[in-house]
Amino acid sequence: MGSPYLLSGLLKCGVCGRPYSAQGAKSGQFAYYICGTLFRDGAGTCSARYLNAPRVEEFVVEKIRERILNEETIVALVQPVAEEIDAMAGELAGRLEVVQAELADVRNRLEKLYEAIETSDLTLEVLSPRIMSLRHREEQLEAARDDAETQLEQRRVVLPDTEEIVEYVANFRDFLKDGTIPERKALIRNFVEGIEIKGDEAVLTYTVPMPRDGVTRESASVLDFVQSGPPSLTISRTLSRHRGSALTLVNPAYTSQIDALLQGHRQRDKFQGLDGFVLDADTNAACSIQEQRYDDKITLSMPYRKVKALLVERTRTVVGTAPPGLELQGLQRVPCQPRANDQAPARF
Repeated sequence: MGSPYLLSGLLKCGVCGRPYSAQGAKSGQFAYYICGTLFRDGAGTCSARYLNAPRVEEFVVEKIRERILNEETIVALVQPVAEEIDAMAGELAGRLEVVQAELADVRNRLEKLYEAIETSDLTLEVLSPRIMSLRHREEQLEAARDDAETQLEQRRVVLPDTEEIVEYVANFRDFLKDGTIPERKALIRNFVEGIEIKGDEAVLTYTVPMPRDGVTRESASVLDFVQSGPPSLTISRTLSRHRGSALTLVNPAYTSQIDALLQGHRQRDKFQGLDGFVLDADTNAACSIQEQRYDDKITLSMPYRKVKALLVERTRTVVGTAPPGLELQGLQRVPCQPRANDQAPARF
């Protein structure tokens, strides 16, 4: 099954050059496009921002409807096709005329040879080689004539009139809006070669020059559909402003899958640390996020691979396998408790 996102494979990051990936959030309630580098390597690896998927898709669809799927543009695009067909048809007609003229000449010469056999002393034995040669050439010319006539017939098309073009345009506009995802994706790719996003600007590259002004690339503002984080962050900011509370950003890497210090593993709604301590999975995630806020080693922009390496090293330290001088002794786990903003983390 293909991607359910219309612009998969078309969007490219103008900062690092990698394609955008489409992601869903909140069980499909939200969708966004994220730079491939940012998605693969984590926060801080690319300055590209997230794109609201429905809005950027609507933007591209409306651009196609506005710039291409109108009567003026379609008529202008049909005209070169008609001229090309006319040119090819003219070439074929000229070739057919030459073949027919030569064929008539060969048949005339054959007729004269047959007449010479009947009215002169020349025998069939004498004229036979010449007759055989002309008959062979006649067969070749007949085949060439038939081929030219077939090709010419195939290129005789009836171009649509203005009324038909208006109907085609309306059908295409509806199709682009209400067709299935694969159908709409195919139609978009007929007109758009790629879309590059850089900062607050999107550059669309069309597959054909626009008849009105001849452009193949067009820039447009993307301020209406860029956001600095995924939908969950945007929602959190909205709720924070509504409640009048502060919003603190924390690197989310591994906060729900492992313990902030001892790693461990999550299984459904439970989390078990390496020391055997079992927590509710959501509680563990909340505690990890709370502790990560005060962790000066894990910065907001640190790639997830580096976060993992740091956590692994801390695990080695706690279980007594760290290099000499880094051992931590006497740590006892206690349940995580909510605390005021100025309190230091205390979970062990």
